[in-house]
Amino acid sequence: MSGRMMKLNRKYRLASTTGHVIVFAKGEEVMVPDMVVREAVDIGAEFVDAKEREEVFKEPDSGPVTPVNPAERQDAIIAAIDAISERNVRDDFTATGNPTMKAIEAETGFKIDKGELNAAIKARNEDQ
Repeated sequence: MSGRMMKLNRKYRLASTTGHVIVFAKGEEVMVPDMVVREAVDIGAEFVDAKEREEVFKEPDSGPVTPVNPAERQDAIIAAIDAISERNVRDDFTATGNPTMKAIEAETGFKIDKGELNAAIKARNEDQ
């Protein structure tokens, strides 16, 4: 079981909701299991090493940013259509020869609707 070294500025017995009981003595370092760290912070416990705090509470990667501007969305969809067409994998296309919405969403990283896909296909065909 992994944990973090923490200390508290008072004597306290933390009975967590996960069944762990941690006894803090004033100013002494105690190993706190990872699943109890949030509860320990809530009662005022501090990390012994400041880097651990950053590690535990770092912001998760939000992943790719979904474009909001319709023109940017259409450009991303057209780029995805080009990439899918270049790969030419059979399962990525419908019976009419257009890329599937699932393939476009996997390529772009954001959800689209059928209207957006049809508009992008039309714009792409007009440009060629």
